[in-house]
Parts: sequence; structure tokens; C-alpha cells
Amino acid sequence: MIKKIHIQNFKSIIDTTVEINNNIFVLAGQNEAGKSSILDALEAFEKESDLQENLNFEEENKGNLVQKISITYTVPNADFYEELEKECRELAVDQYKSIDFESSPILDIEKLKKIKEYTLTRVFDYSKNGTITRLEIDEFTQRILKVAINTEKKILQDVNHKTVAHQIPYLKIEEKINDIAKEIWRLSPIIKLFNDFADLLPDNILVSDLERENKTAKGYNAVKKFETLLKQDFVGLSKKAHAQKKSSIQDETKHISATFQSDWKQKINDAGEIKVIFDIDNNDSGQPTIRFYLESKEGVLLEPRKRSKGMIWFLSLWLELKNSENNENMVLLFDEPGLHLHVKANNDMLNVFKRLKEKGHQIIYSTHLPSLIETDNLHNIGLVLNTPEKGTIVEGLTTSKLDTSNKKDALQPVAEAMGLTPLKDFSILSEKNVLLEGLSDFWYFQGMSKILGKKVDYKFVPGVGIKSSKMFPLISFCIGYGLDWILVMDNGENPINTREELKENLFNSDEKLTDEKVKLINFKEVEDMFNSNDFLLVDNKFNVKSGKIPSEIIGTRKIIYAKLFYQNVIDKKITKSKLDKQTVKNFENVFDFIDQSFSKNAQTIKVPQKNIVKIEEMN
Repeated sequence: MIKKIHIQNFKSIIDTTVEINNNIFVLAGQNEAGKSSILDALEAFEKESDLQENLNFEEENKGNLVQKISITYTVPNADFYEELEKECRELAVDQYKSIDFESSPILDIEKLKKIKEYTLTRVFDYSKNGTITRLEIDEFTQRILKVAINTEKKILQDVNHKTVAHQIPYLKIEEKINDIAKEIWRLSPIIKLFNDFADLLPDNILVSDLERENKTAKGYNAVKKFETLLKQDFVGLSKKAHAQKKSSIQDETKHISATFQSDWKQKINDAGEIKVIFDIDNNDSGQPTIRFYLESKEGVLLEPRKRSKGMIWFLSLWLELKNSENNENMVLLFDEPGLHLHVKANNDMLNVFKRLKEKGHQIIYSTHLPSLIETDNLHNIGLVLNTPEKGTIVEGLTTSKLDTSNKKDALQPVAEAMGLTPLKDFSILSEKNVLLEGLSDFWYFQGMSKILGKKVDYKFVPGVGIKSSKMFPLISFCIGYGLDWILVMDNGENPINTREELKENLFNSDEKLTDEKVKLINFKEVEDMFNSNDFLLVDNKFNVKSGKIPSEIIGTRKIIYAKLFYQNVIDKKITKSKLDKQTVKNFENVFDFIDQSFSKNAQTIKVPQKNIVKIEEMN
């Protein structure tokens, strides 16, 4: 998995680092922010692309013609070390053909296991005659490799079986450290950018373009992938009689299309199956041509361009992945993948990404669509900003304050995904926020603030419960905006567990810091802060003689009672003098906590990004 990317002097990027902490990572931001530049840099790293036009314009004008792209990987699997040793042994065999290396390992695998991650760098130097591409490994990895190189004296036999006391010359491999770096790169995950436009299945393609391997022909890549899946040679098929080829081809495509449908589980126009059919005949100029059709209704054949772009996008992606399904640990890049899809279909796209992740692949995609942002995983988002001074930069959502209009724009799709759009400028949040479990808590605290005459300079923000870490994204969002926050919860099992998770993962197990931010009331439910007789002010038929506590009497009508309570406060039907004195005291204790917590300016507590990641990864 890619853990970090460092890019210098590439398109809109002057010098930026992207920290990646999950196998599904989102680059979110406005158009022209530089999201595509990051993905293009990763593709350039993989393909050794050396186009000078990729240089940052301003840096090029300054005379800076050196471009660097570095990627830090975590070691993909346990077999990585064995594979590396095997490759290095082959290097040694090539270097010392007279020595039998089979009896002695080139590298000490146990020492290699100290390498948990490694960094590879490509350097493109356009000031030299011809671009020099160089892979560099970081110093730590280089030291481990040198220590791991086996240099002890051994009795070896040469190829003529003559016994030779020999200082094994593996040290010379150090001189080939760049060769070892290339082997490490070869064993690293394949990086593949899925291009919407180059890889779409076309309506037709000339057989001569396939025969000449004309890769510039429209849809060439998608056609070759489709040809591979069918295990057919289109050039060979074109030489068969027209009547014969159409029948046999349709039989093949029905099988392929059925696989496509089961893989994507996407129902289109109520069709049970989408069939991909092709035919080969001569065009108007007499040139053999392959024509493609999609059939969702029996006998109704439509060229791809006549189907929705979303459907063609899914099909083209399927062709890409089916041809790559035997590869392991791939890094799949997608640039604005949901542009052609219906909003509901974007959820299918996210499910596809999750399935790819389960197969061991890593997905990095760019978007400015709220429907492609999961609010339960805000730590997986990198905000892409284009700044006048630094060019394109990437910030974690929870790492810095909202101090620029650019960041506010970049956060817009995230806010929309959280349902904040109808409230202009995110007015649901303020500089100070009291986060509550849900709507019933919200209405009670709003009402009691008025009853107690509190001139609050903060907002009550209702969550959607505590279970399954539902509060964590809202906390992360507050931190990302640089907003002060505290959390007030009931004293039930789920709130207690949530507090412990926050203490351990957000506050480094510091009890004092946790107490400054998190308050558990002394009651199982907020309704139990009231005396049962108080609810006669809300419902004169409230069963105060049942012997039960208020929350048990109210049951599932929590929000109804809370709203009625608030409305009666507004209508002055409920006042401080009418409430039980202990009720007033219970709420005053919580308001005192709120005032004291904000007065200490708890926002100065530094919360490391890795801690935000830890609490959100438990979602």
C-alpha cells in the first residue's frame, strides 16, 4: 500500500506531500485545484514518463528542470522478502557466473524484515542530454540492505566443482544498489490510472488499426482488453466468412456479458442482462471493421455511444479490472470516476471500490461530488488546494484550521455529504459547539438554556446517536474547521464506551484532557434529568404513578416529548419556577461544565492526525 507521496515540480505542483492512511483514499477539491496532477504524477512514476511538458510552469521559468516523484510503500506481504532475495541472487549469478550461489542466500531475510516500509524516488533531470530516470531508496532501507547482504566466508564450489575458499563477493552488490532499488520497484504494487476517455469501448474500430497496433485509434485499449477476455483474435476472425463469424461471436459474448452483469449487479432500464455483441463486416470504404453493440432488450442493438455514459463507464472499468484480476496489490487510480453516473449509482461505485479493497488493492480517486464521499471515513480524505504561493497542496481534513477561502471551497463537497448544504456557510456549526447525542437532547438543552437565562455563545449540535462511533466524523469535522467543541452524553453503556475510545485514541489516554472535552451526565437518559412531575407540564396524562423513571415512561416518544417541551418553553408554559429544584440543579451542573470547558480554551489541545485516524478507523 502507498503510505506517502512526495511530488516536486510537476504540473501545478511545486512541492507537496500527500499522507495516505487507508486502502481507499479520496482527493477532494474544486476543479483546477490539482487533483489530476497528483494522479498523473503517480502514473508518470510507474511508466517512467519523461515529458518536459509535465514541469511546473513557474519552476521551469526559474530554471528548475529537475523533477522528483517519491512514493513510500508499506511492505505488501510476507513473500516480499523472499522474492527480493531471489531477485538479488539472480543479480549475483549474472555478475559471478563461475560461482554456485544456490547453497548460500544473498540476503538475510530475517534482517530484511526490519524494513516495514520503503521509499522509492524517480528523478527526471531535463537539463541533461536525455532524461535520467533514477530510483533511490531511503537511507534506512539502504542501511538494512547493506547489513542484510551476506558477506561471511564460505567454502563454495565453482561450476567445475572445484572447492574454493572464497570471501563471497556480495559486497559488490552495494555498488548495484540502484539495481536492487529497481527490483524493489518491480515487486511493488502496480500503479494503474483508469482513463475515462482513452479506455471507453468504441462503436467501431478498423481491423487494420488492430493489425498495425495503432494505439492512437479511438478505444484501442478497451478493444484489446475485450479481445483478451474473449480469447479471440479479431484480426483472425475478420478473415472468416461473414455468415460464420456472426453466429459464433454472439455465443461467446452472451457468456461474457453475463459475467459482467453478475460482477456489477447493476440493473439498467429494468433489463435482466446486458449483452455485449460485436460483428465484423466492411465499412462504406470496404475496410474490415469491428462494430460493437449493447443489447438490453431482445433484438434491440445499440452502439455504445447511444447508451448512457455511466453504463459505458462501468463496462470499460470492468474490462480493465477483468484483465488485471490476476494481479495482486494493485494501486488503482480514478480521476473523477462518478461524473457520468447517476447519484444513486455512485453508491454502487463505492461498493465496487470496497470489493477491490477486500481483494488487496488500493484505490485512490479524485472527486468533487458529495455522493462519492463517505462521512464515516473523513480521515480518508485529502483536501486538494491550489494556493498562489505553494501551488497545489494537500491537507488532511483534520489537520489544520479553516483559514482560507480555498480550503472552504475544498470542504464544500464534504459538507454537502454531511447534509450541511441547506445551512449557508455551515451555520449549523459555530466557533464553539456542544455536541449532543441526538435531537431529544438538542431540544431539552435548547429549552433549558432559555429557562436558565443563559446567554450562550455556542451552538448545540445534535448527532445521530453514539453507537458505532457515529459521533467521530462530527468531531473530526470540527477539528478540521478549527472549531472548539465539547461532547455531552448520557451515562449509558454506549456513551461510556465512546468516552473510553476517545480517551485512548484521541487524548492519548489522558484522563484530565478527556474530562475537559467529554461530559457524561449522571443519568442513563437525558429525560431522567427531570423529575417525573415535570413532564405533567408537557403531557397532563403523564403516568407519574407508574414507579418508573421518565425515560421508561416516555419510551419511543422521545423526540415528540422533547419538541413539546421546547415549544412550551417558548410559549412560557414551562418556567424555572414550575420545574423541580433538583431538575434545575441537574442542568445547571452541565451548563457549568460547558462554561468552564470553553473558558479553558480546550481547543489549544493538540490532537495528532494519527489519533484522528485511529478513532475513525474503528467506524
